[in-house]
Amino acid sequence: MESAIATDISLHELAYLICRGGWPGSLSLTSKAALRQAINYVEAVANRDISRVDGVVHLRNGSFGLIEIKLGGDSLIETGANTLKQLADKIDTTKMRPPSFLMVLTGVGQYAYRRKDGVYVVPIGCLKD
Repeated sequence: MESAIATDISLHELAYLICRGGWPGSLSLTSKAALRQAINYVEAVANRDISRVDGVVHLRNGSFGLIEIKLGGDSLIETGANTLKQLADKIDTTKMRPPSFLMVLTGVGQYAYRRKDGVYVVPIGCLKD
């Protein structure tokens, strides 16, 4: 079974139409604005992936940190740290900055510390004042 489609659309135009998407609201926008809308959508999807962690702190300079919240205990802290490191490893640093920090926020403990793998462990009580 053969399939063929004939069109007068150039490859460049076809790529633009695919990237622009089929949102009705984008049909009346300029090319640049329509593509920006599509980029915003892709970034929202990416942020949804990032939101698998419990928190993302965004700073005005474009840097960000990832946070996992765990009640405490070595095994839960280890699980949280592993989740953060796995997600950080998935980030394409040729397209965006790596996280500035990874932090496990715990419900117990008196002191914050930085683990050998660079993940901060911070008891919630350290955030007061």
